[in-house]
Amino acid sequence: MNYSISVALQIWHPLLTCNYLQTLFYKSPDAKHSVGDNIIRKDGKQLSTKYVDSYICYNIIPLQDFEELYDPIKEANNIVLNILKDQKSFLELKKTGGRIIYYCAIYTKEHIVFSIPSEISKEVANLGIDIGIEVFQNYTD
Repeated sequence: MNYSISVALQIWHPLLTCNYLQTLFYKSPDAKHSVGDNIIRKDGKQLSTKYVDSYICYNIIPLQDFEELYDPIKEANNIVLNILKDQKSFLELKKTGGRIIYYCAIYTKEHIVFSIPSEISKEVANLGIDIGIEVFQNYTD
């Protein structure tokens, strides 16, 4: 069974700015905002509410077809290890209140059932990364 899957690396932190968070990587984030900044909608309107966390997002696996969900996660692990400047600093983010998540978007036209092998789960756990999955059913091109 084929799935169309994309994976983004999302990093959230209640205290550190997005500028600091992006110093942990060799590349610029695809999206970012800092704790305390006013929320700005996609239409450009600035709201009076503020972000409660800093956020950076890296689109690391573009939308493409895979036979198994764990294939893009394994690929994401390799990419993350290659773009980290200092793995220790990255792992310390969770100890100071940060969250690190692989956001996996799965697009399918069918009912799906999948598992993630323990070897892949262990690799992800060793990096301190959680996995979030959103399934979009009845997806059409």
